[in-house]
Amino acid sequence: GALTIAVVTVPFRFEGGQRSLQAEMAQRLLVEAADSVVTVSNERLLRLVPDGTTAEDAFLVADHVLRQSVAGTTDIVARPGLINVD
Repeated sequence: GALTIAVVTVPFRFEGGQRSLQAEMAQRLLVEAADSVVTVSNERLLRLVPDGTTAEDAFLVADHVLRQSVAGTTDIVARPGLINVD
């Protein structure tokens, strides 16, 4: 009976095709198991960082965005408000 929300990322292009295939297969499994799946494209996150950003820093940005999205989703679901969001 628990509400399950999965947050997944689509790998950066530079991570390679094998990594993308693994992520796609895992995402399909999550869609079957979770109530909702939030997908974040790492490639789109690159638009947030300046050209020449290192791969390590790009991963840090991706981690930060994921952390914010999970916290925001949790707040929407867990905190009472004036508008019913469920």
